[in-house]
Amino acid sequence: MSRAAGLTVWHIPLAADAPEERSLSLLDEDERRRAERFVRDRDRRRFVAAHAALRQILAHLTGRPPASLRIVTPANGKPQLAEVPLRFNLSHSGDHAVLATSWNCEVGIDIEVAAPGSDLDGMADIVMSEPERAVFSTVPAQCKPAAFLRLWMRKEALLKAAGHGLARDPRTLTVGLDPGEAREVAMDGTVWHLRDIVPAPDLRGSVCADKPPGPIRFRIGPWPSFLSGSPVEAA
Repeated sequence: MSRAAGLTVWHIPLAADAPEERSLSLLDEDERRRAERFVRDRDRRRFVAAHAALRQILAHLTGRPPASLRIVTPANGKPQLAEVPLRFNLSHSGDHAVLATSWNCEVGIDIEVAAPGSDLDGMADIVMSEPERAVFSTVPAQCKPAAFLRLWMRKEALLKAAGHGLARDPRTLTVGLDPGEAREVAMDGTVWHLRDIVPAPDLRGSVCADKPPGPIRFRIGPWPSFLSGSPVEAA
């Protein structure tokens, strides 16, 4: 029997007007270069806030200073900590970011604050498998945005957990678009476990692991609240 994964999901609020100086000091050279590429000031501030919080949480879990953590990107394109077996995955959308962490399984996570575009039937042809498109064609128009978003977050979480990203055609995977917390998807000889999640009030997402996740621990920011007491923990 597979041992359940110990999986924690951290919600990171992104304040567009948050001060950057201290947050930038936590980032490495590559992260600062990526921040500089953003055209819009708001997007840059969100990126900096998300990655600074990422480093603070990983530092809290590993007992190492945030700026000393070496995050590397191997050939599969999935960032990981060098010399530390803590697995993590970050997703951000709008004013929110979420981080999934685990010591004993691969993880992927995705949140989206809005469905991508208005032509959802056209988008379905690009991202859905044939069985999914058949079901989607029967969904009432007013329910399609939620159904599309649910499916898209599941596929993003799965592809990120496996280290594929969008290099793999999402139409080759069937994750379903009906509501429901848990499902399993076989891909490349591995059974991946998907869960629809509510990482914070009014925020939806999907998390994926290569072991049954068991109870998922949710922690709500802003961070690093653990430096001045215990983090607020969602039920």
